[in-house]
Amino acid sequence: IIHEPQQLNNLLFIMLFFFNNNQQSNEKKIMLNIMQIYIGIYYLFAALKKIPDDNWIDGSAVGLICSWTYLQKTNMLNELCQNTYISIILTYITLIFELSFLPISFTKYKKHLIIFGFLFHIGIGLSLHVGLFFWSMIMWYPLLLQRKI
Repeated sequence: IIHEPQQLNNLLFIMLFFFNNNQQSNEKKIMLNIMQIYIGIYYLFAALKKIPDDNWIDGSAVGLICSWTYLQKTNMLNELCQNTYISIILTYITLIFELSFLPISFTKYKKHLIIFGFLFHIGIGLSLHVGLFFWSMIMWYPLLLQRKI
């Protein structure tokens, strides 16, 4: 699945333009809520696009993606992801993370979700050549931590 994070980047830059970091205004809270919902929907649609694919259902998707020559980085993490059992675990963790991001992000477990998401995208960045996708997703997480439940 090819993700296009450009829309997320555009939204981030628009929101940063309007942020006043010196105050906790209602506008800032509303914008952070909108951003959080937008990211949650982004993850939800990414997961929903994956579910009909047999590779995501049988757990082989992460291993297959890591074996693509075009995306592959030659390192131990990438080789580990190609292990059948690790691939199954990571494939299902990816689906669970993407499907649950939106509802969990509005609970007291949000901080854990954000830490996991940060590590999730670091793993993607270290094991695959995905261009700016890694950075595009990572840059959202500090802003999500600012929002109080």
